[in-house]
Amino acid sequence: MCASRGSFEELYQKNYSIVHSYIRRVLQKDDFETEELTQQVFLEACQKWDEIKEHPDLTGFLMAVANNRVKKWFDEKNQA
Repeated sequence: MCASRGSFEELYQKNYSIVHSYIRRVLQKDDFETEELTQQVFLEACQKWDEIKEHPDLTGFLMAVANNRVKKWFDEKNQA
């Protein structure tokens, strides 16, 4: 998991605020759910690091994961 730790940390530092802001804007919240979904995005990226580290658009990858996580959150919320 995150074998090339330095590169992942750089990705995290560069993109955390972008991902967090997107999720906060879509959820219209700045609370636990926003932070939790943001961390899930980076956890998935970390778990898939060997597959994605050469991806030509890592920010785009993170945003796609964020979008999928937000959709899943809304689906689960609407089923409750």
